[in-house]
Amino acid sequence: MPCWRSFTSTVRNGDEAQLREKGRAQVQLGHEEKTVWAGRVGELAVILDTNALPAWCDGDDSLLAVFPADLPLFLPVIVLGEYRFGIKAAREGKTRKKWLDAVEKAITVLDADSITASRYADVREELSLAKTPIPENDVWIAA
Repeated sequence: MPCWRSFTSTVRNGDEAQLREKGRAQVQLGHEEKTVWAGRVGELAVILDTNALPAWCDGDDSLLAVFPADLPLFLPVIVLGEYRFGIKAAREGKTRKKWLDAVEKAITVLDADSITASRYADVREELSLAKTPIPENDVWIAA
């Protein structure tokens, strides 16, 4: 069963706030249930990009197999915005939005702040010097 059909139902017995407070939520990842950790900035973690969200939502087993059970997941606000834009025109947009709302509550969303802006400038300068440009939003995600 794809995650977008089961994410909200696997946050157990209305304990979403308690699980979030503890930094984790039980979620359905593909065919198995795992604990997803909402971590603290600065620790080893998995940062989801724009390609990961639809794959996760669709229950893509190749992506789900690499989600480590012991590392927290982070979602950059840029990725959140890109995916929210994408699902506006999606055939199953309302269902995907509901899934994304639940994901957003269960994992840590990384905001862009002045530290991110400094890192953005450094990354963009390095890419410019190396003559290896990448799409603008990808620079923000990398930062």
